[in-house]
Amino acid sequence: MQSLNTFLTPGQTPKVAETVSQTLGDLFRSIQELHRGPLQKKNQQPNTLINVSPSLVIRLSALFRLASYVLPGLPVSSLPPTAYENLRTMIRSLTADTILPAAIFSINCFREGQDDAWVWRVFGAAVLHLYSAIEARCRWVGSLPTLEDQEKQKMVEVLQKRGPGDLGIEVVGWG
Repeated sequence: MQSLNTFLTPGQTPKVAETVSQTLGDLFRSIQELHRGPLQKKNQQPNTLINVSPSLVIRLSALFRLASYVLPGLPVSSLPPTAYENLRTMIRSLTADTILPAAIFSINCFREGQDDAWVWRVFGAAVLHLYSAIEARCRWVGSLPTLEDQEKQKMVEVLQKRGPGDLGIEVVGWG
């Protein structure tokens, strides 16, 4: 965190936040489009996750994880009032338009029961990590949109479900 405060100038802060937000949003939307896939024939079982490469999901997970360190570490205290308010709006928008939909998306993809379901658990954990980091360390943003209680419970169940050879993920503060 401290290194971001010394490395970035106040003028660079909004651009970094915009770049991070745009990158996460664009990549997430591309995964959503791949997930929808081509139209299925009438009596054919959909196998929509086959169109999404696990490496692409892992890449997005890594970006969510990286963003969880970058966004809360941005130097905001010396921003002019307009830039400060724009940054707050951008973080709220990122939460409402990308982070929370990504959490719900990861739950739905995991429940589709594909062989690579572990990828969606990793993705869900990265999304929650970003949300938690913003909520805990970006108090200057104000109130953030949240998941509904039943969606939070589904997320906890998905992340904590263990299968043979699976990584166990502990979810703290979400149950």
